[in-house]
Amino acid sequence: MFSSHKLQLLALNNGLNAEQLSVKTNINISTIVRLLNGTTTNPQPETVNSLAKYFGVSPAEFYELGQDGKSSVISTFQPRNIKEVLEYLLIKTGILNTSMLHKLSGIPKSNLDRIIAGVTTKPNIATLTQLAKFFNLSIAQITGLASIDENGTMTISQQANKLPLITIDAVSRWYNNTLETNIGYVNTTRLFPVNQAFAVLVESNNLKPDFQHG
Repeated sequence: MFSSHKLQLLALNNGLNAEQLSVKTNINISTIVRLLNGTTTNPQPETVNSLAKYFGVSPAEFYELGQDGKSSVISTFQPRNIKEVLEYLLIKTGILNTSMLHKLSGIPKSNLDRIIAGVTTKPNIATLTQLAKFFNLSIAQITGLASIDENGTMTISQQANKLPLITIDAVSRWYNNTLETNIGYVNTTRLFPVNQAFAVLVESNNLKPDFQHG
């Protein structure tokens, strides 16, 4: 079984979020997100080979045990400051970038961008409180002063949420409760600040860079 944890660790230790990893490996962003959040456990061999080539490891490293029966990928990642914590949380939750986190959490994108860039190392208490509440952590954990769990790794509920899938032109009808039917459902393990969430099918690249086709 493909180990999402090992891919997360490699991405984190190379300072890459899902979007950056997609660009550098030329693997579709939706595939990268599914691999990172554990939705895909049996990827195509060419996908694993592309990841292995980029990170300079054997394809076997991405599975629970390597070919020699051992795993040599670093076993834990200990965030040391708020920048590393936030990068870690984005990978673990499958949130693609600060634009998406802004939309989900309500935290100003400029604040998130400065944290990710390392410009803001001590955010104000309002930002810290919002981040802690959104990710269900303490402020000490968000800032890297306390371990996210006793093993130094983030534990997030993997309970899948079934979201109704609708088209963009149906969004207004969804909010007005006049949408008679949706086009399907999407399972996700991402965290959402509201109970009533839905997925939108993007049918072109007109909404890039926030959203891309599919």
